[in-house]
Amino acid sequence: MYKQIALIGSPFIFQYNNIDEQLKNYLEEEIKNGCSHFLVGNLYDFDNKVFEIFRKLKKDYPQIQITQVVNEYNAYNYKVKNYSRVYETNYLFLELEEIDMTGNLLELHKFMVDNSDKIISCYNTANDIPFMEIFNYAISNQKEIINFFEFI
Repeated sequence: MYKQIALIGSPFIFQYNNIDEQLKNYLEEEIKNGCSHFLVGNLYDFDNKVFEIFRKLKKDYPQIQITQVVNEYNAYNYKVKNYSRVYETNYLFLELEEIDMTGNLLELHKFMVDNSDKIISCYNTANDIPFMEIFNYAISNQKEIINFFEFI
């Protein structure tokens, strides 16, 4: 059983057929096996779809806790506060040095990896260099990674 799972994915990944249904089924199995804490970012299509999936799952599994991990750039964003209300999530504010969008995203994802027992991802490791960096970081920290892009 995993205590906490981080979900990290790249933009536009849900253009592929049935990936959201596969991810929902997988998350439901993790919940049935006892996982109740999940970390999610709040920037791209992947995160938005994950929130929608959790919204559906919360109807049957009200015990699950979803935490949005946000940085200074988007912590005050309307979307973060709106998601907290609509999707019944908490949010965790990370103060990161102002690097650039890619650097801050990498730091945010490292935090998620460091504070999770397992990583569920969805990105093309051959074409997505920033996400490949976090993939390698997770491997170097001996985290189990399930990459749903491999199932497409």
